[in-house]
Amino acid sequence: MKKIIDLLHAYVYGRWPRYYVGLLRNHIIPRLSPKGKKKFANGYHAKVLTHDHAKAIVTLNRDISKRDLEQVIPYALARTLVLKAPPDIVVYECA
Repeated sequence: MKKIIDLLHAYVYGRWPRYYVGLLRNHIIPRLSPKGKKKFANGYHAKVLTHDHAKAIVTLNRDISKRDLEQVIPYALARTLVLKAPPDIVVYECA
């Protein structure tokens, strides 16, 4: 049952992220008990970072090879790659 719930969550979150986050933020989270809010906050994957922490995460102290810069993946292929990727490896616009 947990796998079904996880798959449903991943689909809805990936398909309608703004609506899903809005539903959580405006309707579900406000109704949680303080203990439930703490549990949600500790388990939720998005975190607020200070500028210094964010800079430390994304700073790379070496050159990155830049190749195939002219290649753009068509939307249909990119969408297929994302939807068929393992649920823990997906990148999309932040809701």
